[in-house]
Amino acid sequence: MADLSDARQRLGDSDEARTLAFRAQVLAEQCGTDVRPGRTGDDAEDEGPAVGTVLGELSDAQRRVAALAAAGHTNREISDKLHVTVSTVEQHLTIVYRKLRVRRIGLRRVFEGASTAPRGPVG
Repeated sequence: MADLSDARQRLGDSDEARTLAFRAQVLAEQCGTDVRPGRTGDDAEDEGPAVGTVLGELSDAQRRVAALAAAGHTNREISDKLHVTVSTVEQHLTIVYRKLRVRRIGLRRVFEGASTAPRGPVG
């Protein structure tokens, strides 16, 4: 998926490249590995989108909120599940949308196939 992200970036489709890079990072984290094992330094600079840092752009709280939104939960449901205010959910989502350059529907594509089980308070 990371390679596909690179290819999409080279083709000029940076939105899709970013989405694929995010999904690659989610899957890599779930597997307990790195997206690009063994690639550091100058090699990493040639990769196009920042594959290793896409998830790093979000805080844990933002990731939890985004995962629930991607799963189709309303802001009120997310608020109830994470024991935070609706305003907090809205603030996190606003930042997520800006950082990932997606809208709510784009979150579904980002988290598609990823098993992200958000837990605990967002704080």
